[in-house]
Amino acid sequence: MKNNNEITTELFWDCDCDTDYIHTKNDSVCLICKAEQECAPDSLKDEVIDYLCELLGFPTRFSP
Repeated sequence: MKNNNEITTELFWDCDCDTDYIHTKNDSVCLICKAEQECAPDSLKDEVIDYLCELLGFPTRFSP
């Protein structure tokens, strides 16, 4: 059984960039590192939640 921080979502995928590596499935290729969505792993659920919180200006798990 996977623990909670290993659960992925099929709505997002990770490219090879060190930052800003979460993409929606609408993006087929990362414009920076050229990773292709079909060859990339699905994003971790907790990382997607943090990413969306940052975009919307809400605290993340890592906020002080």
